[in-house]
Amino acid sequence: MADFSTLIIKQIKQELIKNIDPVYRDGERRFFKEKIKNFGVRLPRRRKITAKFWPEVKKLPKKELFALTELMFCSGYNELATIASSWLNKIKFTPDDFKIFSRWVNKYFDNWAKIDDFCTHILGRLINQYPQLLPQLFLWSRKAMAGCSRKLPNTTKKKCLIL
Repeated sequence: MADFSTLIIKQIKQELIKNIDPVYRDGERRFFKEKIKNFGVRLPRRRKITAKFWPEVKKLPKKELFALTELMFCSGYNELATIASSWLNKIKFTPDDFKIFSRWVNKYFDNWAKIDDFCTHILGRLINQYPQLLPQLFLWSRKAMAGCSRKLPNTTKKKCLIL
């Protein structure tokens, strides 16, 4: 799995590098209050790259897909987070996935773009499928908000999700 993950992420990064728009990249960096990692690839190109690699990725067992997408979130790049979220949105969830997703949000998501994308599509769909998770979501969001201001985290604040 590690070899496949390393290879596919390397190939995706190469595709992203080929599609950099410096004006878009710089504009995105100015937009966010916190420092972000981005290549500067516009969303329509990201979607094409997502679709290009999906036929290989969809063959992975769920556990391996989760490991791959976690590596992509861990990279810190907005574009890799978008691609990972898009892939996750194509698979079937179980209630147990909530623990994994909440850990990812707290550990890897450091700007509104990543949080909005993941929470509206992935967490939102999970809660729609399993409304019994709502109490856990409320508890988790209260814990995440403790000690956090309304601003998304900078380097001195705990990463959090404001619902």
